Amino acid sequence: MSSLPTTPKPSGVPRRTLAAFTILTAIMLITLVAASCSTHTARSVAPADDVVRAGTSDLTVAHIVDNVDNERIMYRLATGDTTAKERGKVRVEQRISSANGVANVMLYKLGHYGSGDFVDTMSMTRKGLRPIAEHLKFGSTEKIIHYDGDRLHETVQVGDSAPRTFDRHFPVPVFGFNQLDLVVQSLPLRPGFHAILPLYSEGDDSLELDTAMVVKLAPSDATTPSPTWTVRFADPVIISTYVVDTLSRRIIDYDVVTRKSKMHTWIER
Repeated sequence: MSSLPTTPKPSGVPRRTLAAFTILTAIMLITLVAASCSTHTARSVAPADDVVRAGTSDLTVAHIVDNVDNERIMYRLATGDTTAKERGKVRVEQRISSANGVANVMLYKLGHYGSGDFVDTMSMTRKGLRPIAEHLKFGSTEKIIHYDGDRLHETVQVGDSAPRTFDRHFPVPVFGFNQLDLVVQSLPLRPGFHAILPLYSEGDDSLELDTAMVVKLAPSDATTPSPTWTVRFADPVIISTYVVDTLSRRIIDYDVVTRKSKMHTWIER
């Protein structure tokens, strides 16, 4: 983790108890309440050299094309009944569009869990994956977020309560946590690569400075016709492992372990 300071969190807002991969944002939201509404400004600092900022030209994006994935979220407890169980299902759809001559990505996620359904729609530039806007709804909570580099404006509504708005100002341009899979796929993967990712956590309305590191390059075999990168993503709550195809940049395997409970979660397509 970096020493880069972050915007202070509103008091009384719990950190998510589950977080991993973009498809698990809905699970994260199950255990959260809406953040208190106020304005926060982080002091100006010179960011660390290894921070990958939203909008950077270092990201590889040629692989980002129209695509649809239907995924099952599976989990296994570390103790007790360790039988693999299904937590929910998610449809992840990405579409390329154009606005004022700029190629954009529209990312749609629709999920069904035992605790309810969620829908997340997010727009971003294709080059640099700079987030533009996001509309997230889970249960009675609805959030609309407008991103502007190192700033954002958010509106939160819970049930029939009056909408609440607040602004954030960060030391660096941020990604939305729901972009995490696209960001990992697009990193300049190479031996020894290590980066800090500034991610805005839509669940608890806070900035995370999380790490991504290339662990190894595995050769092709009977099940994977091209070599694959193994990438480790970590934050204070979880450790995730991605396996990324070197040619297509497609994530062909993914799993996460929750640090405290050691619960194992993965996806099946």
